[in-house]
Amino acid sequence: MLLLRIGVDDDTVRDVASNSGDLRCTLETHEGPHAEILCENEEGSALWARWTDQGPLDELMWLPDCPASDDTPGGTGDGCCQFLGHQGGHTWEVTDPELERCRAAVMSRLDAMTFGDGWPLVP
Repeated sequence: MLLLRIGVDDDTVRDVASNSGDLRCTLETHEGPHAEILCENEEGSALWARWTDQGPLDELMWLPDCPASDDTPGGTGDGCCQFLGHQGGHTWEVTDPELERCRAAVMSRLDAMTFGDGWPLVP
């Protein structure tokens, strides 16, 4: 994202992104191309990296934002952070399994820690 903000051209961004292991698909578990947002603009679209399981980064595409929002009773009102026409659920409907594993690992370590007179740091 920093490369885009300082005005580096798309080919350089593609080279850097395809050589890093940092891209993670933000879509619900699916078959087919994967996608991750790289940066947003103020016109209601964002630059997305797309790739397949068979290879490195295939393309960079400016895609319009998904207009859906969580307006259900008790919902947050948050907008979907995906692109228009994305596969799977909207962002508030999808649980990130890696995030959940990280949370569990952190909570496990915090539970094992004590503070001062032996009270758990996390109840």
